[in-house]
Amino acid sequence: MKFYNITLVFLFFLEFVFSPGVSMADNETIILRFAHGGSETHPYQIGAKKFAEMAGKDVVDTGFIKQLRFKAKSFRSGDAYPYKAGDAAWLKAGGPLKLCIGPYEVENDRQYETKTFFQYMLAMEDEEKTKKVRDLVSYKNALERKVAELIGSDLYTARDLTKNETPTPFVRVIKAAGEMHSSRPVPIAHNLPNLYRNEIGFLVETFSNHYEAKKSILEDIASIVIAPDQQQFVDYGSFIDNGHYHEFTHATGPQGDYLAKTSDGSKVTVSAAIGEGGSALEEGKADTGDALFSAMVYGAESQKFKQDAVTAIASLFRSSRFGVDSHGIGGMFRLAYFVEKGAIVREGGRFRTVFDKVEGVSGNLMREIGRIQASGNKAAAEKFIGTYMPKGEAILKEVVGKINAAGVPIDVDIHYEITL
Repeated sequence: MKFYNITLVFLFFLEFVFSPGVSMADNETIILRFAHGGSETHPYQIGAKKFAEMAGKDVVDTGFIKQLRFKAKSFRSGDAYPYKAGDAAWLKAGGPLKLCIGPYEVENDRQYETKTFFQYMLAMEDEEKTKKVRDLVSYKNALERKVAELIGSDLYTARDLTKNETPTPFVRVIKAAGEMHSSRPVPIAHNLPNLYRNEIGFLVETFSNHYEAKKSILEDIASIVIAPDQQQFVDYGSFIDNGHYHEFTHATGPQGDYLAKTSDGSKVTVSAAIGEGGSALEEGKADTGDALFSAMVYGAESQKFKQDAVTAIASLFRSSRFGVDSHGIGGMFRLAYFVEKGAIVREGGRFRTVFDKVEGVSGNLMREIGRIQASGNKAAAEKFIGTYMPKGEAILKEVVGKINAAGVPIDVDIHYEITL
């Protein structure tokens, strides 16, 4: 999709983005620049006005109908945040059917990491698995306080995350389209919406059939890269739980539309201040939260913590193979940081987790990332990623040949049985 007029140059882009009246809502527009020098934005929803309302006439789930009608209204709306009401209805909708539709993620805007891509997902909730996740949600405020403590009160103060609901449905994806289907890696969960979450809350959806498809990849990689005596700790349940920790961590700390405390006092969001590389930094932060969350819930001496920690390292090698994707970059710099700080040690081409260092090293990494985000320090972000990503790439190259030689795929290719 073309977001930027071909004649758009970087200086014009900066002038436009930081001009009065341009807000985070403009993530959801196409910028047009005219020959006479003027410019304007066209909202995404201009081209989609009636289909959600039509669909609302054919379903019997009242919560689902309400969501569809709010979405239809948002597509016709001229409001500054046209998707807000629809997203609020999505968070509150009951019933087994789950619909995600709207522009959310910026990773595929390779030019400036500013424009969101439109995505669509229809899913069915697995109620039994959802019940098992709900208990973890009660720890989200404790995690927020921990992250704030690590960052420091000079840059960030913990927010109360209990004021908004955090639905955590476990779902089986029926159909996906747009960014949701075309993105690589194939997502295993999402934490949305990214905007106005402080006002309406957020939703964490876990895609059980996507996890199931990736299980064998994790196991095959673990058999190649994990120290033999620690392979007993590789656990499918921890693979899923680490995904939950990752998504819960996304909701903590300064990110997205949080106003950074910049050195010059300017009022600018974290996303706008850091720009390119910001998504990778956020993904690395979310990965880092797994050890902190597990230690908080189960204790750093527990069997569960060991399972979570070793499985996370195996999964880190899995995600690091995604390359220049923000998830891959985040995995690479976390891998390099853990090796440098001694939380992971190399033994004859395999890797051993040093359990008594994992929590402390994770806390230090969270502090470094969080302070960069809270201050909106673009130069520090570039330096951090520029320091650790190449080291992570070098470590990865040592084992990727063995993984590839074993025929382990980088990711799965999802095909849905239903055609809409």
